Amino acid sequence: MKTVIIDAAQKANFNPVILKELMTYPLTLKPTRNPFTDLDTLYNCNDDERFMHCLDAFYLYCLTMKQKNIPSKIFYDTIYNFNHNIMKYYNEHQRLGIFAKDIKWLNLLFTEKIFKIHTLRFQIFPMDYAEMEREGLDYLPLSPQNKHEFPENTPMINVHIETGTDLSPQAVSQSFTMANEFFSQYYPAHTYQYFICRTWILHPSLNKLLDDNSNLMRFKNRFDLIATSQNYTQALERIYGTASLATISTMNKKGRLQEGAYRIYESLGVGIGIMKKEDIQ
Repeated sequence: MKTVIIDAAQKANFNPVILKELMTYPLTLKPTRNPFTDLDTLYNCNDDERFMHCLDAFYLYCLTMKQKNIPSKIFYDTIYNFNHNIMKYYNEHQRLGIFAKDIKWLNLLFTEKIFKIHTLRFQIFPMDYAEMEREGLDYLPLSPQNKHEFPENTPMINVHIETGTDLSPQAVSQSFTMANEFFSQYYPAHTYQYFICRTWILHPSLNKLLDDNSNLMRFKNRFDLIATSQNYTQALERIYGTASLATISTMNKKGRLQEGAYRIYESLGVGIGIMKKEDIQ
């Protein structure tokens, strides 16, 4: 078990701190089931127990990916997110652990629902109104027409964009092309016809800030917009690294996006867009 975990972590370029600490763990008792079949336990146990459960899931995930012959590049790029979750905890507590709030995303990883393919993350996604609409400040309602066209559990692929992602047209097109090939070969039971994306980049306010030939606008224009909200928090966090207007007001703003977004921040928001799988350009 230990050999499998260390080997995968090394090849995925996990932080040396993690690798050093893992070498001190015994990791001899092989798990017989995926701990992510019991999310209540993962949310309610202590941080040390949660980390050990995640290591068990990581081990089983590595074996499954090998059995399915998942391409090494996709496998290592995908599991690197586990490194990110561990380091968030380590940077705060100076030891290995996992926050309960990160279980939601690790569940997608360790149940084979999300994969990093080239520059984007793609999630196997049966249409979920609760996930798309959400609550509170992040509420983004879907119309009756949207729900008629895309009923609950309609097979889709949900697109996620990490901070610093290469959104050049070439990289994005290659990501979508590779995703179609990947899911067709390795997860053919998920018979999706659409990609869906929920992000500030798809909100119409971006039209006021950037030219059509910018990478963000060219990404946005791939999708057909189906719903929007006026919650500007996500946009501010992605553009400035914070949603604090007081902090943003004193920042040295660089580029058209940072210079312009603060001036019209109340018109920023989040959009949901769809794209047919055959419409990749």
